[in-house]
Amino acid sequence: LSSLLEHDFANDNYIRRNANNTHADNNNKLDVFITDESDNGNSAFCRVVSLTPFTTVDVHDGTTSFVNIGYESAAAMLLAAQHLNTGDGSIVRQVEGLNETCSVRFSMEFLDSNYNPGVALDRVIEKIYPSSSFNETAESHQPIPPCAFIGASRSAVSGPSSLLTGLKNFPQVSGASTSQDLDDKSQFKLFARTVPSDAGTAEVLVRYLKEELNLTHLMIIHVNDSYGNAFAKSMREAVNKYVNNYGDGLEIMQLPINHYESPGEPHLDDIKEAVRILKKSEFLYTFLILLDNDYDVFLEEAYRQGVAGDGKHNYLFSDSFRSAGLDRSFMSGSPLHLAYKGAGWIVVSGGIPGMEEYDELGHQLNEIKQSPEDMEYITSILPGDPSPLLDKDVFFNPITDGSSTPFWYDAMILMGLAACNATSDDLDLRGSAFFDELKRTSFNGVTGPVVLDGDTGTRTASSVHFEVQNLVEDFSDENNSHVRFRSITTNLFADGEWNSTTAFIFSDGTTELPNSIPEPAVDNNYIERATRGIVLSLSGCAILFALSFGVWTYANRKARIVRASQPFFLYLMCFGTVVLALAIVPISMNNTTSEGQQWCTLSVWLCTIGFVLIFSAFFSKTHRINKIMNSSQKFRRIQVRVRDTLVPMTILLSVDILLLSLMTALDSISYEIVVLSEDSFGRPVEVVGMCSLASAGAFLYPILAINLGLVCLALYEAWRARNLSTEFQESHYIFRAMTLVVMVIIFGVPVHQLAEDSSDARVFISSAMIFATCMVIQLFIFVPKIRYQEKRRGRKSGPRFSGIRVTGLRHSLFGAQKPPVADSPPPYPTAVVED
Repeated sequence: LSSLLEHDFANDNYIRRNANNTHADNNNKLDVFITDESDNGNSAFCRVVSLTPFTTVDVHDGTTSFVNIGYESAAAMLLAAQHLNTGDGSIVRQVEGLNETCSVRFSMEFLDSNYNPGVALDRVIEKIYPSSSFNETAESHQPIPPCAFIGASRSAVSGPSSLLTGLKNFPQVSGASTSQDLDDKSQFKLFARTVPSDAGTAEVLVRYLKEELNLTHLMIIHVNDSYGNAFAKSMREAVNKYVNNYGDGLEIMQLPINHYESPGEPHLDDIKEAVRILKKSEFLYTFLILLDNDYDVFLEEAYRQGVAGDGKHNYLFSDSFRSAGLDRSFMSGSPLHLAYKGAGWIVVSGGIPGMEEYDELGHQLNEIKQSPEDMEYITSILPGDPSPLLDKDVFFNPITDGSSTPFWYDAMILMGLAACNATSDDLDLRGSAFFDELKRTSFNGVTGPVVLDGDTGTRTASSVHFEVQNLVEDFSDENNSHVRFRSITTNLFADGEWNSTTAFIFSDGTTELPNSIPEPAVDNNYIERATRGIVLSLSGCAILFALSFGVWTYANRKARIVRASQPFFLYLMCFGTVVLALAIVPISMNNTTSEGQQWCTLSVWLCTIGFVLIFSAFFSKTHRINKIMNSSQKFRRIQVRVRDTLVPMTILLSVDILLLSLMTALDSISYEIVVLSEDSFGRPVEVVGMCSLASAGAFLYPILAINLGLVCLALYEAWRARNLSTEFQESHYIFRAMTLVVMVIIFGVPVHQLAEDSSDARVFISSAMIFATCMVIQLFIFVPKIRYQEKRRGRKSGPRFSGIRVTGLRHSLFGAQKPPVADSPPPYPTAVVED
């Protein structure tokens, strides 16, 4: 740093030794000296004043502590000034030979900002409006005015300071302030920066949250100042932009927290309330934009309320987290240990080991550390007494991970290159021309290609690298009683894309992507095992009865009562009852969307086919008997064959099968998941699956119309044959059975609709309707026959009759008439039935 010592204007000996006259008007930002030693006769000097945080005051106990990064950044700026003065292009090639083409030399002065806007503004005012008066003597002279300002770190400090420097026509360049508000040129006229604004960072951050973490919900808790408010605003704008570009959004909830410079209950109350709202929101991922020790205070309170350190909640910090520091030890299992575990922070990257310029900067900073002369110079020029800090072995060795040090180096290089380009031949440099040249200047710096926006003077986000740092546990003793955290780069944004360098370890200790919100406890309203057992038992019972009655019919097929009731139709009724009862099986299945359609279609097939078989058998049977009856009344002998009466049934069944086949081929029936209730995130927490027949109306309505007509015809035929003798046919019971079935349908369908939100109730009602239909039909058809046959077997003797006898006697529900006296002639005409 020898050139800095030579050109340091704080050294009065330089002026006494070299200056014959000093020229500095109010508009020219350079101090021009007429010297005897200069080859050109004149030399111009640019004194850059830096607002850097070197110390910070603890608001709780008032103690002062050093800011490591502040001293590291100052050393990087001094090194940049050295390179500008000597034309050293070892890091930035554009600086090579600059000392031969540029007559401007640079020196630096540092002001401690304390991270405090008020303190920083007071010191800027002192520099712009010096209290000392001008004296032309060599021993007493006017303090050297600044050429430009560099700084500050916090946006809250850069805001008021750049407002004042802009009004006084001094350019100001920051290597760390990122607030989007600083892009407002109506207020901050001459402010530029070598870092992107929060708007640019937010766009990159949103891409990380969506593309790498796949988040859907994010809580943003930020300090209520210009930096925090602007960052949160930028996040919302970035989300909207991402939705427009990619069509996938991110729901954000935003909470501001006031920051107090002194301890007190209002500060803690704000944090407690923010944590309470966070807990109530059920968001599992939080992005914190806080200051200093607020991170500790917030996370301790979050742990106390159960939203940190539980392995479910994860935290991501903004670049302001670097000031909180992690160079400390935590008690293993303590609230802060568990809360910081698995956290991460996103930061604009000044480079990573392996990058040529970044490694060279670290190497040269380390050489400064090894040089007693350079360290003595740094100690003398920086505020306070930094000796205890500078003597540490870790200082400059290596560059602090995630720090803004490389950006401060590039900021000083940017200022130097722009000053040289904007200075006229007569060594005149105006503030507005200086700022315009700053916006136009570009070079390959430590942090990549430095390119500023032509309107705002802000570094473009596409020219910067971003890093995601993961806080990983590093136990510091054999007993694991204390733990430190290492910051590991897991993701790097370069060339417009995020790339993973190593797996991120989350708060649960795994690398599995966390949920943004809790998984909903969904009540699928599945059919209970007990309900399924009951309805399947009903199905089995109906089938067992049908098979039993079928076996009885076959065993008594030569019996007079069975022959008179036409065995073929009895078999047909039994088969139709089995088919209808089997429909309970697909109805009782717990369906998924993929399987549900198949079960729904099968249940419709079984119900339709079973219904058609039963009622077409009723119709054919009663129609056959009525035909015989009409012939007997005319004293005609006719032969009515079974196949003659099967024609209507065959036609009806064929039409139904055709319609069902078309419906199945066109996937008209669907299985839908109906949402009954949702949680606060709009996700279903109670659903029910049911068959949807809305698209099958074109096929089901004709089927319903046909079957309804069949029922009406069967009822009509049964009504016509209601007074026939039960010895030859059971039309009286058929009419009663069909009437009861219709009543079951009329009352069962509305009840089924009312219970559609409950799978158990819906399935039970459907199954009960089918079971009732099956049992009513079987009991009314077969029980009177069985009773009659048992009574007949009990008679030892009696005449046998053949024919059809019409009677007006009333029957009981399952009663039968007494047989007529053997010798009495039939009072009504007869007809012979041939099977």
